[in-house]
Amino acid sequence: TMMVSATSPIAQNQIGLSAMDAALCLSLMTLFNMFGRIAFGFIYDKLKGWNSLLLVLVINGISMLMLTIADSYIYFILCIALVGFSFGGAASCLCTNG
Repeated sequence: TMMVSATSPIAQNQIGLSAMDAALCLSLMTLFNMFGRIAFGFIYDKLKGWNSLLLVLVINGISMLMLTIADSYIYFILCIALVGFSFGGAASCLCTNG
């Protein structure tokens, strides 16, 4: 949830987006969060328990590191999409791992 509130200021400060474009980034991140929940439901069925959780945590770590060096609009969108996807996947994996 912290990333949702921080996405717009990061986009505005790090790559100089307008508030409107930063809001679009936030919307895209939440959209990919939904895709991550759905996708990791299927991935969890294939990889089972801890393997799927490990995968989502690796994707999350890599995407957050990528986000720190984002300097263009397209690259920032890619990073935000991966962050949202992994956050959604984490919610899926954590709910099923209990």
